[in-house]
Amino acid sequence: MATGIVGRALTLTFTWYEFAGGPPINVTGQTVEIVRLSDGAVMVAETSVGIEQVSTGLYRFVWDIPDDAVVGDYVAIWRVTGPSTDEGSEQIYVYPTSGAGRAYTTPQGVKDYAGSGVTYPDDDELWRMIHRATSVIDRNAGGWDVDVDLLPTSMDVAQTLNDATAAQVEMWLGMGEGVDIETWPTTTQTYQSGDTTVAGPPSRLAYRARRELMIGGLWGAEAV
Repeated sequence: MATGIVGRALTLTFTWYEFAGGPPINVTGQTVEIVRLSDGAVMVAETSVGIEQVSTGLYRFVWDIPDDAVVGDYVAIWRVTGPSTDEGSEQIYVYPTSGAGRAYTTPQGVKDYAGSGVTYPDDDELWRMIHRATSVIDRNAGGWDVDVDLLPTSMDVAQTLNDATAAQVEMWLGMGEGVDIETWPTTTQTYQSGDTTVAGPPSRLAYRARRELMIGGLWGAEAV
């Protein structure tokens, strides 16, 4: 899977083989098309322009990801007509522009996660909270592969981090950002588990964020 960032160029590569498990083979009549998976919108219409050969059977295409691209899943579809008609594809995950730092979600991602019962600030303020929430998630989880921009290469991991980061922001929107300070003296959180009620200082990590990380298998490891 390839990963890119909104507003940046992404180099895609694809290798054609003579047969499954066989040697690479040069092809003719090659095109590439890029489609957004969420709604089928065509981001790059099928084209042969810009495809370059790197070595035997290996080709590349540079996609200039638009500044207004939607964060999420895309697919690059490669097609050839020679020596025979064939088609291959590669999944792409586009992350938000990191701005002041890495961001595992977006303002819209927070709104989709938290729903309509939350009062939201403007997007600039949400971005500030998202960047801070991303650093909180990094301090509490780890164990995934990253690319050169230190963003996860797995779509499943990316979704888990999106949800955990959105959950962290959701807590701050409801309770204020001060609740993640370990020595916060005046506020308590109460959790009910069976017949047991536990009350204590609020956690630095939102309860729902912790749950998302646990479900995704990322909880408890040190981020690298």
